Amino acid sequence: VEEEEEEEEADENDSFVMIDNTHPASELTPHARAMSTSALDQGHRVGNFSNPEFNPSAKERMSHIPDGAFELVAAAAIEKGNGLSYVDVGCSSGELTMDLWAKLEEAYDGGVSAAPGLRRAAVGVDIDAALVDQARTRSLAHDLSVGFASRDPTLTFLAGDAASLPFLSSALDGLGSPRATLVSVLSTTMWLHMHLGDEGFYLWLNYVCSRADHVLVEPQPWRCYLAANELLREMGRPEVDLSGLEELEGVEGRIEEAILTCNFQKVAGAE
Repeated sequence: VEEEEEEEEADENDSFVMIDNTHPASELTPHARAMSTSALDQGHRVGNFSNPEFNPSAKERMSHIPDGAFELVAAAAIEKGNGLSYVDVGCSSGELTMDLWAKLEEAYDGGVSAAPGLRRAAVGVDIDAALVDQARTRSLAHDLSVGFASRDPTLTFLAGDAASLPFLSSALDGLGSPRATLVSVLSTTMWLHMHLGDEGFYLWLNYVCSRADHVLVEPQPWRCYLAANELLREMGRPEVDLSGLEELEGVEGRIEEAILTCNFQKVAGAE
């Protein structure tokens, strides 16, 4: 999709589509309010699973990312000349975030004209503060294992509700650039969609696209929405009300279409 000409030249967008809750309750997003029963829901309401059965390994999930995706993003960042920045929405315990950032940095460093002095920054955000603590600990352990005495200064983890645009905006602003090189939303779309509803979710997605040069999205298919409610029902917990959502079958295609209408083009995708 070609960018439309405006008075000022617009940045070119590319997209590959694949795969602190201390505020008064009235100020919380529906997504954050759902977090309040997290211990009883065992992750089946907002996706903050502690059971490894529901968390495929980072290695397995990395295998689904199309070949050449990191090189494509890195090459565009080198050409743009603004450094490298990355946000992972729904980072969980951080393992996948660290692997993605490492691969992106590796591809960037492999670029012939990469300038090492340019700013690099990455942030993983998650609504579950306990998972973010695990991510921070994992990051430190990872760095120690390769001989560093402290955390990678380019990578941070923040606890907060990414469904809240002020929080997400603050996280993005912290990268030091108006737009992130890459924003990933991996197995997170369903949880945001369930609680924000159609209008809220697609407005959120539009905002993400407005702050990114590339987006990596792994949308959950409609059957995952039904499975989440089935598991809640089996535990004797209240289901998430899905009645306000449009026809869920084919939701992955609607998410892709919403991204494409933000002047993105699909440049890679999982088979």
